[in-house]
Amino acid sequence: LDGNYEAELKFKMLKKLLNIVGLKDRLHLEWVSASEGLRFAQVVKEFVEKIKALGPSPLRKKDIEPQFLEKIQAIEEVAKNYRIRGFVARERNLIENENVYGKKILIENFDALFDNALRAEYIRSQIYLLLKKKPMSVKNLSNYLPLESNQVLNHVLVLKQRGLIALENIDGLSPLYTALQV
Repeated sequence: LDGNYEAELKFKMLKKLLNIVGLKDRLHLEWVSASEGLRFAQVVKEFVEKIKALGPSPLRKKDIEPQFLEKIQAIEEVAKNYRIRGFVARERNLIENENVYGKKILIENFDALFDNALRAEYIRSQIYLLLKKKPMSVKNLSNYLPLESNQVLNHVLVLKQRGLIALENIDGLSPLYTALQV
């Protein structure tokens, strides 16, 4: 049962990440026993119908938009991120048991924290992947991402503190950052 529970938590994370990039409803998890052949067939049939209604996957197109591929790469990086993996690993313990302060965390509060962490790490992954291609300023990153410069700067500072990016040089008054190979 622990393995199923962990799989379900990882599934929930992946589903949230796919929602971020617009691939909502293309993933489904249902626990079905081997002895429930009819139910299994019904679950598969319903999911296939749902996928058909959504249309072909954007990843199957011959002319995939480069920005969409970058989003997919970013969610892949988020799924490997130590902070996010830590959230997933600790979820059950945090919501079922008391924390070090003797309080239980409500699932709604945990989900809100987790969603915020996913979004933040997704943005940081996007920034990191962009900086792997070429040095950019906060302003350039802000123009590329749908974020205000001050939000981008906050994420750049976190990435710099983590040792993932560094100041490359200064162009006029704008610092240019680059990704470090880790």
